[in-house]
Amino acid sequence: MSPTRIQILLLLLVSLLVLPGASSKQERRAWKLLETSVEAADDPEDVFDRAREYLEKYPSGDGTIKAHSYAGRAAFELKRWKLARQHLESYLSLGGRDELDDIRLKVAIAVGKEGDVTGGMSQLANVLANAEDTQAGRTAGRELVAQLLFEGDWRRTLTTQGTMLERGFFEPELDIEDSKKAISVARREIKSRGRTWGKDGWSRTEKSFEEPTVRGLLAALALEEDGRLLDSVETESDRRAWASRFPEHPLVDWVPGASVFMAEDEDVNPDVVGLLIPETGKYAAPGELVRRGVQLALMKAAEQGWPQVDLRIVDTAGDAVTAEAGMRRLVEEDKAIAVLGPMISAEAEQLAPLTSELAMPTVMLSQRPGFEADNPYAFNGWIHPESQVRALVDHAIHRMGLQTFAIAYPAKESAGGLARRFWEEVEAQGGKVVSVESYPAQETDFRETAQRLIGTYWEEKVPGEGDVQLPYMPGRSKPQLADEGAKVLEPGLDFQAVFVPDNYRRVSMLAPGFLFEEINLGGHIEKVPSVVLLGGSALNHPDLVNRGGDYIKGTVLVDGFFLEANRDAVLEFKKAYRANYNADPTLLEASAYDATLFLCQLLSEGVTSRRSLLQRLSLASPMITVTGARGFEPGGAMQHEMLTLQVRKGKIVQVWPTTDTGE
Repeated sequence: MSPTRIQILLLLLVSLLVLPGASSKQERRAWKLLETSVEAADDPEDVFDRAREYLEKYPSGDGTIKAHSYAGRAAFELKRWKLARQHLESYLSLGGRDELDDIRLKVAIAVGKEGDVTGGMSQLANVLANAEDTQAGRTAGRELVAQLLFEGDWRRTLTTQGTMLERGFFEPELDIEDSKKAISVARREIKSRGRTWGKDGWSRTEKSFEEPTVRGLLAALALEEDGRLLDSVETESDRRAWASRFPEHPLVDWVPGASVFMAEDEDVNPDVVGLLIPETGKYAAPGELVRRGVQLALMKAAEQGWPQVDLRIVDTAGDAVTAEAGMRRLVEEDKAIAVLGPMISAEAEQLAPLTSELAMPTVMLSQRPGFEADNPYAFNGWIHPESQVRALVDHAIHRMGLQTFAIAYPAKESAGGLARRFWEEVEAQGGKVVSVESYPAQETDFRETAQRLIGTYWEEKVPGEGDVQLPYMPGRSKPQLADEGAKVLEPGLDFQAVFVPDNYRRVSMLAPGFLFEEINLGGHIEKVPSVVLLGGSALNHPDLVNRGGDYIKGTVLVDGFFLEANRDAVLEFKKAYRANYNADPTLLEASAYDATLFLCQLLSEGVTSRRSLLQRLSLASPMITVTGARGFEPGGAMQHEMLTLQVRKGKIVQVWPTTDTGE
């Protein structure tokens, strides 16, 4: 039976009522008024009121989802944060799909404005990381940066800007200013801890970040502050070095000439590596040790199946002028891709600036640190004193449980720098330095030094202004000489350890003098608290025990290379060295071995230009190491995983990491 005309009309009417858009005349009128108000775009209060009215009357209406969007946006504009968040979250939960990045951004801001700052920042970070809409992502990043700067969190500020750089949301003309504000906060924080930013402040800060985008940003800011971001001949080597380190950095167009430098061809032979060592003159003996380490590394590289290196050796004779001439020859005639050396400090000082002028990646082996710090093409493979100090303090405080320290150091620049760094690290890790004293660099009788350290020297004397000062440690004075007069300290109670940044010969003479004044090194004196002697790699020598005997029992020191370490790489290196030279290797050969093998590793990975090698030197880590080398930090010094050693039962043994000793 076919449907009647009335039945058909009824079916059509029902379908209209259930189909989307089938709303009452009143609802359609309300919606029309709302959209008219939205299109006018001049009265958010009116939009908000009409959207709310619509939602109250028609909570399940056809326009419910969009009405929540209109209400939330209007409330946001009116700074009614709670209502804005509620409506915008309703829009999202009901399945709204238009302008999602902008909606999520507004929700994040509203959450923070309501008082949940942590929650708001978390949501802003999520928008920044995931937004497809550039404007929403950029706004989220800047809003988050502003809040982090307000809280003084400079590290998260720079990390956030690193994300902005990665995502293409960073605009230098607008965002660099916030980067500088973050650095200002960092400087104030460092100053509040009694430390100074110093010339290595930029490098130290850069190396504390893992993100290449943040490191590149900091390196560019450092150039700008030093006036080296100007487009001039004088600054070209620095700008070239930045471009080589960060060739794909989003700021490459902000650094003058960087993109041009990266497009230039290089006249280089990727198989040739230069070696600057003294083969004649008074430094010929240590030069020969470096050559041995290099040759063993080349043998190991061949075993690994890595491409052979054409090694060109230049005899510097220990002369800086000769070394410079050799460096220029390696660049201009031999077309070397890299240079190993020099090892003599005077040569390193002369050649470090030349590495940038010639754009030659150079891995020095200088025992005096710092020449590499301001020269981006210069690196230093030697164990950096800062790594030693950090590891020593970490072990003393966190594994030995020591909290109070004294320092006795020879009056020379290098030792003063180590003493200052030890002091700073102790304070940074929650300990306290209660007494500091210097002594003449060639001192042989240390009883007076001990008396000054514990304060008994001043029992019948009044210290003058000069007595309070510490040589080679500007801005620091002796803590035991307080304003009210000299303090007399009880070793073992007032300080539990004494740090002596000197060599094993001097320390073996110092120990008996200290013991004479009842600084109980080695625990010789009964019923008197013992004091631990602390030192660096300069104590790691068998003669420390032979000379010092029981006086240096219990001494704790750190080093990256320990001949008795139970590591496969060390065992293999020691075996090969003995087989070839019938002797035991020292840190000098080990450092040369690691530096050479690291270069061979990078060349085996397809590096064919100085530019790409510079970048890889800054980012890569050694696969094989006998000194605990972990890679170069931004300042150019090699980072090392340090070993903690101790004098026990008449010999030096490894105590940390414990897995290497079986103890």
